[in-house]
Amino acid sequence: MTMWYNEEFLAPFFLNHYAWVDKIHILLDADTNDNTEQIIRKYDNTEIEYFKFPDMMDDLLKVDAFNNKYKTIDADYVILVDSDEFIFSNIISKPVRSHINETCKDVYFVNLWQVYKHETDLPLDPSLPIAIQRRHGLPDLQHREYFYYIKPAVVRSGKDLSWGVGNHELTYERTKLQWWTSDIQAMKGLNVSTEKHEMLQGAHWRIVDLYQALKRKINNRKQRQSQVNLTNGLSGHYHNITYHDIVNEYYDNLQNPIVIENKFYDYLGHTNKYLCDSLVDTGFADEMHEMAIDFIFKGQIRNAIVILKKAVHYEPNNKKNTILLKECLEYLECLQRL
Repeated sequence: MTMWYNEEFLAPFFLNHYAWVDKIHILLDADTNDNTEQIIRKYDNTEIEYFKFPDMMDDLLKVDAFNNKYKTIDADYVILVDSDEFIFSNIISKPVRSHINETCKDVYFVNLWQVYKHETDLPLDPSLPIAIQRRHGLPDLQHREYFYYIKPAVVRSGKDLSWGVGNHELTYERTKLQWWTSDIQAMKGLNVSTEKHEMLQGAHWRIVDLYQALKRKINNRKQRQSQVNLTNGLSGHYHNITYHDIVNEYYDNLQNPIVIENKFYDYLGHTNKYLCDSLVDTGFADEMHEMAIDFIFKGQIRNAIVILKKAVHYEPNNKKNTILLKECLEYLECLQRL
């Protein structure tokens, strides 16, 4: 379940990532004027419901629409996310559905890591998995601002519950569930995921493409805030944001460390308490090697070199990537001499 306005860029990434769910319920802002709707209709598991704001984006009306829609959905579980939020299990290769079936919680908190474009990342491709393309982000999740991105985003259907504005909190059995203030023991009594092996992980694509971030945050968000939002400070991070702010944030994060391999990293911070204990072979070098080979077969040597340089940087002892990188550089040098 999600609400969209002019999301033609993120739409294919989102719809491909959540292709495994039975139905994607999209509350489509009736003022949408790009190709979002045409993209949605290409996917068989989508359902569009038009929603008209009387005065542009109003977060109070938006959360009411979500809570009302939740009551009508006939499913085992409901996922509530924005278009730039992608949910995973602790181990990337493990299906979210399997994790839920094993843990059987009524409410799942999701650690949404703040993910950015790295200086070595290639342009985004909707046909490739989310986790392969953008792995770098902020490792320090102790900052209070990021606690808001530990969201109760996955819930069992048919429960007497309601989300708060921004989906950062949930009222369930007369108890407000919000990560930054709630009593963890009380949540355990309500069958809510609070232990590291129970929780889900996720990527919040904060700035994964500069042009698209500028367009989305300024044109599609800042310039469409309703008077209700402005008066009540709702979606306040969009009220005074500038192009300069976004550009600075983008360049400040071009060298972030990897936070996603084939599991989510155990960096110091709150997630150090909640991530899966068992160590898993990352498979990162092998995955990058396969991507590089694919680029080579397509004749895209420069792209292969970018991928291999990243792989060698993070796993310098992996000989097959070192050798393949050397061969690609020599081949490119030969081409330049011709």
